[in-house]
Amino acid sequence: GDWNHLIGFAVEYGEANGIKSEEKFFGTYEANRFFTPEWYGFAVGRYQYDGFLTRTNTATVGGVTTTTTTRVAGAETNAFLGFGPGYRVLNKENHTWRVQAGPGVRYYKDVTGNSETELGAIASSRYYYAFNDTVSFTMDTDILGSDVNTLISNDAGINYRVSNNLSTRVSYRTEYNTDPTAGLKSTDNSIGISLV
Repeated sequence: GDWNHLIGFAVEYGEANGIKSEEKFFGTYEANRFFTPEWYGFAVGRYQYDGFLTRTNTATVGGVTTTTTTRVAGAETNAFLGFGPGYRVLNKENHTWRVQAGPGVRYYKDVTGNSETELGAIASSRYYYAFNDTVSFTMDTDILGSDVNTLISNDAGINYRVSNNLSTRVSYRTEYNTDPTAGLKSTDNSIGISLV
């Protein structure tokens, strides 16, 4: 129909030897109002929280440089509310792709507790391809930016329908921060296996 609604969320929690080492939450709501088969307007709200960030330590001993990566406690919050136009580039039953971009308001709080509320912008791409009735590929990309930094996230996955009510998904997600807090990594990658 003329209206489309997307609700999504992801939670990651992990422990190692009884000590919490992973705590992430992501939630989004997006509404689309189509004016033609190709053109539409969108409004989006999203919230992201990471309770453990990735730190990179580099040391040089005896002329040999080593780099270690560890997860450290410390929260980072990122929220955005925006709107804008969108365009459906492909619109076939087994092959779709749409792109959208627009302004909004962004709230960002880093691991040190410093926070900013400022104007920002988002650009997104949503791609879907069905190999057959059972296997499909999706790739969602978001670029969210403001004065404080730019966050780029890409989630690519293969979906396999086991039955009418059960699917599995194997995904690879990359998040890149152009200006992370000092000492923290700019890139975070994760592999996910889920049952839906």
